[in-house]
Amino acid sequence: MATVAVSLFVLTGVALNMASCSTEEPTKDDPAKEESATTEPSGEDTSEEQTPDGKPSEEEQPLSEAYIASLMDSGCKEEVFDNYESKAWDNETQTMFSICLEGNVAKCKFEDLIYACDFPPANVDLTTEGNNIYIVEYPSSDMADCLCTADVSFDIMNIESGEYCLYIYRGNEKGEHGDNPRLKQTIVLKQNEEIRMQYPF
Repeated sequence: MATVAVSLFVLTGVALNMASCSTEEPTKDDPAKEESATTEPSGEDTSEEQTPDGKPSEEEQPLSEAYIASLMDSGCKEEVFDNYESKAWDNETQTMFSICLEGNVAKCKFEDLIYACDFPPANVDLTTEGNNIYIVEYPSSDMADCLCTADVSFDIMNIESGEYCLYIYRGNEKGEHGDNPRLKQTIVLKQNEEIRMQYPF
């Protein structure tokens, strides 16, 4: 499996200036209202190509909406910081994010996310809009006065190869987040090619 490393020079809460990525967040528009129109039969056969069982052929079946599956976290790993305000981990711990496309499944993993010790379970929300992928990672609790690192893995189902704008946010216990993503990067998903990048704390 090939690996592609992506170098990022960003600060927490500051978005990269990527010309190919939109700065707009996903919007929830009302369903488009289509105007009805009456047309005369053209005489052409516009029916979908079907298999013997009457279903559209595999080439004609579009992918369903992308969603998260197989979400798992490691719980707190050995590295525990007793002082919540301490910055001791800044030069020692680098959180990484990786994504690898296998078929129509994108295998994703955060390595060494920093959460409060009472975080489990970790949560991941997903929104897709065109070629934009929006991910929000967040803890279930944030009340402990110590920090620890954790690995979080998940799959994005029903996604194709191609170029995407990836946005990753850190949310609070309710999944709420600010306007600026912690990571904003243009990626090109190719079969069995892993992309790794630093995820700023």
